[in-house]
Amino acid sequence: MIDPNEKIRFVELTEYNPEWPRIFSDAAKEIKSILKENCVQIHHIGSTAIPNIYAKPIIDILPVVKDMGLVDSLNHFTYLSKGHLKLNAIYYSGIS
Repeated sequence: MIDPNEKIRFVELTEYNPEWPRIFSDAAKEIKSILKENCVQIHHIGSTAIPNIYAKPIIDILPVVKDMGLVDSLNHFTYLSKGHLKLNAIYYSGIS
């Protein structure tokens, strides 16, 4: 249901940046080094993962982990936890 009192938020889209896959790759290596064996997989998700489309200039990353309790180690780094799915995964969004 649409809340008529909710403030309208604008989303800025930018042209595809061919650096986004590299930015994701660098971030994925860093996240894997922090989570170590707890990290089962890591995925580049969201609009920046799709080549040649306009997107919000934010790299969305989805690590899949064995133990959600160990994920708090990322809170001390530059990644922002945006909640978690009920699939032993946590969603991170980092500005590109």
